Parts: sequence; structure tokens; C-alpha cells
Amino acid sequence: ASLLQATSQHQQQDGDEDDAGDNVVGSSFVQLRKPGFPPPPETMEAYKKKPSGGVLQMIDILIGDIDRQMKLAQREEKNSQEEYQEAMRDSAEKRTIDAKTLSDKQGAKADLESALEEKHYEKKSSEKELQATADYIRSLHSECDW
Repeated sequence: ASLLQATSQHQQQDGDEDDAGDNVVGSSFVQLRKPGFPPPPETMEAYKKKPSGGVLQMIDILIGDIDRQMKLAQREEKNSQEEYQEAMRDSAEKRTIDAKTLSDKQGAKADLESALEEKHYEKKSSEKELQATADYIRSLHSECDW
């Protein structure tokens, strides 16, 4: 903002000086022509002051560049924020799915462990029954064998 104020004040002063230059009456020591040098060729035009460029124009260019960079940075920040929020939503969904999957797998594991324990009990029971049957068959053989 201060650069903009400075450039506008300078431009106003340049305008005031141009206007004042037309009305100034005074004496000056100006050498119109140096003896021995020919006048400039007719193709040469008199020097005309171009609109102020120099430092003020560079400052205006810098201000424009900074404005564009600020807008670009804001746009990039907005896009980055949106991407971050989307990544956080995706992560939350994935954590929810993973937690459900984990609880499902833990439930399935518990079911399989209880089934295994039941089968283990059934096996021991069957082994005892088999042993009892084998003992009974041996006793029958001992009674029937003469």
C-alpha cells in the first residue's frame, strides 16, 4: 500500500512539474550551438521524454507479481487443504472398515477356538469310549476263548 501511495505521489509531482515547466520564465545559461559542429541530421528527432518508467514501473511490476503470487499461493493452499481433508476422510473410512474387519476376524477366531475345544473334548470322549469298547472286546475274548 505504501508503494502504491509513493508511486501515485510521484506521478502527481511529475504532472505538476510538466505543467509548471510551461509557465516558468527565467534566465538560464544554455549553449545553443557549439561552433565548429554541424547541426544534427534532419532524420534525427528531438528527444522526447517518455512516460516515467524506471524505478516506479519496476515497483508497479513487483506489486503485480506479488499480487499474482499471493493469489496463486492462496489457491494452492485451498487445494492442499481440500486434498488433506479428503485424505483424512478416506483414512477415517479405512479405519472404520479395518476396525470392523478386525472385530469380525476376532469373532471368527473365537468361534473356531470354541469349536476346536469342543472337538478336542469330543475326541477325548471318543477315545475313552473306544478304550472301553476295546476292553469289553478283550474281556469277551477271554470269556469265549477255551
